[in-house]
Amino acid sequence: MLSRDEIRALVIVELRAMAARTPGRGRPRREPAGLRRVLDDLKQDGVDLPAMRGQWRVVVIDLPRRRSGPHSMPCVERGNTQLFAASEERARELAGLLNWWEIGEDELHPETA
Repeated sequence: MLSRDEIRALVIVELRAMAARTPGRGRPRREPAGLRRVLDDLKQDGVDLPAMRGQWRVVVIDLPRRRSGPHSMPCVERGNTQLFAASEERARELAGLLNWWEIGEDELHPETA
């Protein structure tokens, strides 16, 4: 079994990839499998991630108008970093995880740190 720090390190790698994505382009957004598993496991263990408070917050971003497709997307943001989520519920869970683990914006952009 992996330790909390090992899981955190693996999830940060997936979060970096999410932070690099541009919303509404290319393939439909997909939550990384490892991140999804961690969120689901913590939820199943009774951890109330949406109740975790901190600097990461949930916002809804308006997308450019198109004929089809979503007109807005939920995301988690802190400073200049935005992580787009499949639903507002998932965005609240993701924000809670980032706040619970106290993940800094600089950890998701190591090349600028």
